[in-house]
Amino acid sequence: MKQFLRGIFRRLGFELLHRTDDPILKELRELHETLRLDPSNRVRWEDSLALPAAHSCLRHLVELHRIDLLIDVGANQGQFARLARALGYTEEIVSFEPLRQHQETLHAAAAADGHWRVLPFALGREPAEMDFTVHRNDVFNSLHAVNAAGIARFRDMVAVDRIERVSVRTLDSVWPELGVGAGRRVLLKTDT
Repeated sequence: MKQFLRGIFRRLGFELLHRTDDPILKELRELHETLRLDPSNRVRWEDSLALPAAHSCLRHLVELHRIDLLIDVGANQGQFARLARALGYTEEIVSFEPLRQHQETLHAAAAADGHWRVLPFALGREPAEMDFTVHRNDVFNSLHAVNAAGIARFRDMVAVDRIERVSVRTLDSVWPELGVGAGRRVLLKTDT
């Protein structure tokens, strides 16, 4: 009976879908609705479909390795930590973000979470005070300059907005503060 009804709806141009709480399936359904209206745009399809694939991979990796500490270097506004939570990750998160403009947002999210800490500095090769470049699109913020390929692809998004002086520490120096010992299963995500 289900197949019969589905066949009728398909002939009428409709597709019946089961309701789901799975965030990746929801994301795929939303993409389907958006992308079906522009089926010839292969670049848009490939760029868009990479996200749910990466999200599925992240969820699988966290579950497979039983990650119990997610270290988020270059946290920005906490997008990666929020994604991990949306995908079902419930263990500890430590976010590193040196920019003052994002720290308030991160601290508010961390306070509401209970298993999320924010450390207000960058991680680098050696401890220092360094110039941090803030770009028009702040997902490109970095201690390092954007290379020629980045400039060519992202153009105005990587235009420099300002330079901010930030503290830099090494991961080795903060490792004991993170409570990492034998038996911890750590995933280090870095946007650097």
